[in-house]
Amino acid sequence: IYGTRRFDQFNTGGQRNVTYMTATNINSFVNNAQIAIPGLDITTVADSEWFFVNVPSTTTGTMSVTVQSSNLSSLSPKLQVYSSSLGLVGQVSAVDSMGATISVSTSVQSGQGYYLKILAAGGPGSVGGYGLLVNFGSKPQSPIPPPNTVVAQQPDQGSGTANLLTSPQEPIESGGM
Repeated sequence: IYGTRRFDQFNTGGQRNVTYMTATNINSFVNNAQIAIPGLDITTVADSEWFFVNVPSTTTGTMSVTVQSSNLSSLSPKLQVYSSSLGLVGQVSAVDSMGATISVSTSVQSGQGYYLKILAAGGPGSVGGYGLLVNFGSKPQSPIPPPNTVVAQQPDQGSGTANLLTSPQEPIESGGM
């Protein structure tokens, strides 16, 4: 009905960020000690996406990583945060959630590197779109807004017919022999 799912902007042209060795560096997305990347996608059941980020010098000592599929898709997300030496720092998942917002927070120092792995947590929401939010401070961060799916109003094209009854019908008798 909906066609084939399309890979997101970081998984095109034969490039895939499915391992820590091919992780997408998202340092260029840091703006005012925050990152907000919409339009990401877990495209297949076995898909995972890896990102790498360095803590900017403007951090207050905390990093909060959020994966948001609520209001975006029915993906049941799982998030794993690793140090640059691939030690697991924290993980969280929302199994069978059909869309959720999950976060991992940790104490960090300027210059440290972290890998972020996003995948499906399990259950019926095994594929879907999501947004990635990273906050290196205590300033509030807005969620990823849902896509604009409003269809512009169009005039009625007519050409339909209606068969309305204006008086009750008499019961049909079946004649038995």
